[in-house]
Amino acid sequence: MYYFGVPRLALSDREVERVRRDAVRAAKELFRQGGAEALSLRSVAAETGFSTGGLYRYFPGGRDEILAAVRLDALVLLDRLLWEAIEKAHDPIEGLTLLADALFQFATGHSTEYELLCVYTEGDWELLPELAERNEALWKPLESVLEQGVVAGVFEGNPRVLARSFYAAMMGALTIFLSDEDDPLLSIEPLRKSLFGLLIRGATPLAHLIEREGPSTRAANGCGQEKLL
Repeated sequence: MYYFGVPRLALSDREVERVRRDAVRAAKELFRQGGAEALSLRSVAAETGFSTGGLYRYFPGGRDEILAAVRLDALVLLDRLLWEAIEKAHDPIEGLTLLADALFQFATGHSTEYELLCVYTEGDWELLPELAERNEALWKPLESVLEQGVVAGVFEGNPRVLARSFYAAMMGALTIFLSDEDDPLLSIEPLRKSLFGLLIRGATPLAHLIEREGPSTRAANGCGQEKLL
């Protein structure tokens, strides 16, 4: 096989994987320093010591494929953290709390990876099909905990619908926090606790909630009817 008129050496799978990982590591650092605008095939080549033409051997899709590979790494990391979180849970409510903690810690402790997950598009899936598979698999930890809770009567509703509702609310809270980290009223811990208390109450059947918290959770509203506090 020839590459620009020069015999092209066959690459071992190990070598291909090593070069791709070096490129992904360099791309992640470039993204951390300057965002997506700082990431180009030329800048990655400069960081890794390859020519831009050489990188095309490993990333035929060019810069977009490198960015997709970086996002895939971020998805793999988040997926691992979520599963590790629920393995520590003793019941569905604790599982949801630990999942929320893991997501918030990922967003604040791995901010580069979090930002990468917030900007990718479905076009990346064509360059790296595994990205779509990993993205879909990311729902599994949350759906698993909610399904266990529904079966046990702790939660009420369709686990898939509940999962997306929980996720949307948690991402909204993260957006609020990250947009104004200097506001003392929006510190991450009180925001997380307030949000999650509301979410769990909303997904918990009334009878089960009363059993857990006692009659003090009920009070009369202005019409003399009982309501949930």
